[in-house]
Parts: sequence; C-alpha cells; structure tokens
Amino acid sequence: MPPIEAAASPDATSRQPWLDAAHVAHRAGKLDEAARCYRLALTAGEDTATGWNDLGVALRASGRPAAAAASYRRALAAEPGSAETWSNLGNALKDLGRPDEAIDCHLRATALAPEDPHAACLAGVDLRQSGRSAEALSHFDRALAAAPGDANLEFERGLTLIQLGRWRAGFEGYERRFELGFLERRSHGAPVWDGAPLAGRRLLVVTEQGHGDAIQFARFLPRLKAMAAGPIQVECLPNLKRLFQTIDPGIQVVSTDETPAAHDLEVPMMSLARRLGVSADEPPAATPYLRAPPGTRPALGPRDGRPRVGVVWAGKRQPRDRSCPFDRFLGLVETPDIAFYSLQRGPEIDDIHAHGATGLVADLGAKLGDFADDAAVVGELDLVVSIDTAMCHLSAALGRPTWTLLTYPHEWRFGEGVDICPWHPTMRLFRMARPDDWTGVISAARDALDAWAAEWRRRADAT
Repeated sequence: MPPIEAAASPDATSRQPWLDAAHVAHRAGKLDEAARCYRLALTAGEDTATGWNDLGVALRASGRPAAAAASYRRALAAEPGSAETWSNLGNALKDLGRPDEAIDCHLRATALAPEDPHAACLAGVDLRQSGRSAEALSHFDRALAAAPGDANLEFERGLTLIQLGRWRAGFEGYERRFELGFLERRSHGAPVWDGAPLAGRRLLVVTEQGHGDAIQFARFLPRLKAMAAGPIQVECLPNLKRLFQTIDPGIQVVSTDETPAAHDLEVPMMSLARRLGVSADEPPAATPYLRAPPGTRPALGPRDGRPRVGVVWAGKRQPRDRSCPFDRFLGLVETPDIAFYSLQRGPEIDDIHAHGATGLVADLGAKLGDFADDAAVVGELDLVVSIDTAMCHLSAALGRPTWTLLTYPHEWRFGEGVDICPWHPTMRLFRMARPDDWTGVISAARDALDAWAAEWRRRADAT
C-alpha cells in the first residue's frame, strides 16, 4: 500500500491500491481504516459513484449516518440511476430520524429495480414502521415473487400481517424467526410440537425472548391445557415463576435454572399463537389471566383520597431503546392531586433523586422483587402509565387500566391505527407521531390524565 503522503499529489495510477486496502479493511471490520482508505482512493483518482457509495457504507456501519448520507448523495450525483445507492441513502436517513425521506429513497430504489427483492424488502419494512402496512405488504409480495421461500422476507411479511390484524397468516411467517441469526431457539432435545392433537403426550412450552413476550403469550397456556390430555409444563425466567404459577394449577412451572421433567414434545412460547390457530377475530384470552399469588400483603398502605398511578419511564437499552428521558417524563407527573408511584427497575431509579423529583414520585424499588411482587403492587394501583416494557404487559394481563407510551416506530404487536391494544382490552396506546417525539406523547398523555383524574374523583365522590 502506498504511503499516506501519496494522497497529496493525486495520481490516477495510485487509486487502485487504496481501494484494495479499503476492501481488505472493510471485510476485516476495521471500519475507520476502511473509510480512510476509501477517502484516499477518491482523492487519488477521479470521483466515482462506487467509491462514494462504498465510503458511505463504511461510514454508516461505523455509526456516522450523516456523513454516510452525504457520501451517498455524492454517489448519486455521479450515477442517479443506482437503486443500491438509493436504498443505502434511505437507510442512512432512517438512522437520522427522517423516515419520510427514507421511504421516498426506498421507493425510488424499487422503481429503478422492480425485481430486486432486497430493495422491495427495505421499502416494505419502512412502510410498515410508518403505519402504512397495506402498502408494505405489496412490496413484500413483490419481493417474495422474486425470491420465493426467503426466510427474512417471509418473517417481515408475517410481522406486517400481524400488524394489520391478520394474525393467523402473520404467525406463519413469524415462525421463520429462528432462521435469521438474531434469535437462538432454546431446546431440551425433544421433537417440536407441530400443533397436531397431543393425544396424552407430555408437552413443554419453552421460554424465548424477554419478560414482556413471555407475559403476553402466557395468555395461551389455559387454552393449551384445556386441549391437552397429558401433562403441560411451561418454562420461564426465574423471576416469572411465582407469577406464572397463578395461571392454572394444572400447569407445572419450571424456571430456566431448573431441569424440566420428562416430556415428549416441546414448543417455543411465541409459537403457541400459530399452533393454536389464533385469530384477531376472537379474544386472545380472558382478562385477567395473571394475578398476584394468594396471601400477598398490601404494599402501599391506606389510601389518602388521591388516585394512585404507577409509572415506568425506562427499559432495556438493547436491542432497541424505548426509554423516555426522565426530564421529559416529568411533564406527566406534574399532574396535581395524583399519587405517583415509581415501578421503575435498574439504574434509572436514580433519575428520581437526580432530578429532585422525590416529592413527585414515590420510589417503590425496595418493594419490587420478582414479577409476583410487581403484580401485588399493580393490583393496588388505579392506573399504570409505562413505556413499552414488561410492566405494561403485566399490568394489562392483570386486567388493570394501562396506558402505554409507544416510540416511533412501534412494534407489530400494537396493531395499526387503533388506540386500544389488540391483545389487551384494558391497554390504551399513545403513539409517537415521529421519531423521538416524547414531547407530543407526554403532552397527549398529560391531557388524558387530567381528564381521567377528574372522572376518578367524580366517581369517588359519588360512592
């Protein structure tokens, strides 16, 4: 590779070694080095669309979407008919929180390359996430016509169908999730149940994904028990065990740090929807389907005449951060004559003290152990207001009034264009209209909370 100083005197003949070095570094995951070499290649020779596109790819992969977008635009200036570059620009703009512009780029790519399944898939994902699932579905259908049987396309199409309320067909595609590399299927070695009559065979429901997913799909366990003549076990994370033992006394609950009893078949928890053939036309389960264990002692003490509202503003940061910065969340808890209780877990509990909000929100962290403890506390509240995290699913599964503050984009499970969650009849949804618009979501929830509190007091005065 030529010395760095070679870039000071542009020489077309020295461009190729820099490109070769860039490609080697890129393949090795040395993104900063790759970007440096791409820049030197562009300096050493004439600008090319390929060079600027490759530089943009390296910049975006290294977390520099604004510079990547600028590089892609330089590439498109030289070659405006490149569907690949339009797709890449769309990805960078999406990273920058500019979804409408991203969709325009992806649609431009599909117009230039109508047979390209990758371009159609990118357009479909962005359209679904922007609440345009019917349009998204046509792009996934087009992509699958070009690449039939593709696992990723069928998975994304499945999510789109679920978001549209077509659960039965959607969960067919959702079954491809374990083939995509982002999720490992737990197994204890038994054959996977395909939904055929169990005929007395012993079944283990295996946990997968997070706490909220397990709570959401636990609704199907009573239905599964009713159709099975043999023993049913359900596996769960340890801090869900006591809670899940309240579902059905005939279902054995085993935590992931225990060895399950002998069984003939197993099935992933989130595959129950498909195996049982659920449809959005029927209620997914009676509510509540979870409850606090018997004998749980009250946690909040006597009432003081104010409604009690539990709040959660932060969750896991990976794989997607749905947390609301506490300084913005404070716009909600300033509502007067309401007793606010923090159901928050993790280091974000310190937000209360760091922002001087101890007089606004009571910290219940010391009373929260496992999810059975959470259930007991939620049962004493009049309302739970939470971001999209396990707590909102728990509260709704307990049949409690629940308000969920959704980021943009929101997940497939919350449907499209509805204010009540399709899975939880007691869950009201507050949808973010554009990326990071917590101000708008908090303002809408604050207005609704004022009205809710007034109605709560009216009813309290009438009794």
